[in-house]
Amino acid sequence: MGFRKRLTLLCVKVQYGLLLAFVIMSAFSCKKNQDKAIMPKKEKIEKQKINDFLIFENDLTKKNINGAEYSNIVFKKDGAVFSRDVTLPTYIKIPFSNLDLSKEFNVSFVFKTTFSDGQKPQSFLLFVNDSITLQARPLYLYLPRNRVSGMYGRQHLYYENYDKNRGVSNSFLNSQSIKTNNYYFVSVNYTIDNTIQIYVNSDLYATFNNVMPHNLKTTSIIIGALKVGGKVSTRLEGVMYGLRIYKKSLSESEIVSVFNSFPPFLHFSLLD
Repeated sequence: MGFRKRLTLLCVKVQYGLLLAFVIMSAFSCKKNQDKAIMPKKEKIEKQKINDFLIFENDLTKKNINGAEYSNIVFKKDGAVFSRDVTLPTYIKIPFSNLDLSKEFNVSFVFKTTFSDGQKPQSFLLFVNDSITLQARPLYLYLPRNRVSGMYGRQHLYYENYDKNRGVSNSFLNSQSIKTNNYYFVSVNYTIDNTIQIYVNSDLYATFNNVMPHNLKTTSIIIGALKVGGKVSTRLEGVMYGLRIYKKSLSESEIVSVFNSFPPFLHFSLLD
């Protein structure tokens, strides 16, 4: 076979190969376009961050809340200091109406008490409406009998499974007691299914089911005491730090995240 003939045959083969490659690529491209046409479009949904639901945050280490009333408060690195001294009532009153307590929410904070008499309750937080009496409290978190508990509307949380011989519920008395001079992280959920969960140091401490929702409005938060008119009672003796309020209940992993975000100088104590 002459050189010219061999060259002609080679060109024919190359052209055939290119044509075959073009056909294959065209078929693949067509199939890909068909797949794109029949596959449902996936929406990109970004998970909302926990801070997207944060509506109040303050370390309680200085006077920096607009419109707040500070009564005989001393501030330290680990928070606001409260006293049971009747001659110098200590509390902080914060204007606050941003939370609908009939919907899910979370309230978290750190405290330490230096008062050991569990027969005398101590107040953490009172969500109050200044136009109604304290018989109905939108939300009240406090320390009765050295245990973390509260009141929601007219419902005392320590009455679940009430034992008339003991004056409170067995589940309340069986919960672990709080020690003096130790830091504790408290996180309280009100969930969409009307359940209140109390976490202490990110562990589930108490659960109250079938809580009756209410529509009581809040005008302010009182920290460290009950205050009705000019009378101050049920004082906390100790410190509070890092108040955070969320407009959703938090998952356990989110509560752990909040717990881990507090500074290392707060040496949290293990519950017995």
